[in-house]
Amino acid sequence: MSVIAALSSCDSEPTPDVPEVSKNFSFERIEYEVRSYRGEMEESVKTNYPMMIYNNSSVEQPYIFNPRDNAYDRMTFSSGDSRAFKFTGDEQNVKVPTWISPDGTFQYDDGARWFYQRGDQQIRPELDSETILSIKPDHALVITSSFTYLAVPADYKLYLKGDEFGEEIVVEGSCANVMVVDYSLEYEMIPLE
Repeated sequence: MSVIAALSSCDSEPTPDVPEVSKNFSFERIEYEVRSYRGEMEESVKTNYPMMIYNNSSVEQPYIFNPRDNAYDRMTFSSGDSRAFKFTGDEQNVKVPTWISPDGTFQYDDGARWFYQRGDQQIRPELDSETILSIKPDHALVITSSFTYLAVPADYKLYLKGDEFGEEIVVEGSCANVMVVDYSLEYEMIPLE
């Protein structure tokens, strides 16, 4: 009889509350941090293959070099957390770091150019200048363009909110914004034979 009483008393003990977890999450915000292991911006120069533009006519011809047609800005997001790129709703535009000041403070773009998504994205740079060159009759214009890129690496924290229960989760990852900051042109005129 005492054994039965002991078993029945175990059944009546309260079970600890287990918090309910949402199955779907929505994008809330993203925050960037200077990478502790490599927080330096890096500048690099890429030289494109020479282009040759022919003028086989008997009159001078203009050629317009638009740097936007010859380079790309690139943004890359990555994370080892499987939840990092699985949230409800449409693609999410985010601001991204464009500069790191000496005290470790970021400057950001306007938040309209980039989406928060896995992997590389490429878009044309925001360069407004063009160079107009004149090609002499029966000559070829040989152009070599070089672009200066600035890489701004960062770590980030992505804040997601549970659609069903409103809980917040934080996902960590890393990113790099590689932007065209300048360009130069070298050119020569070669007579056609």
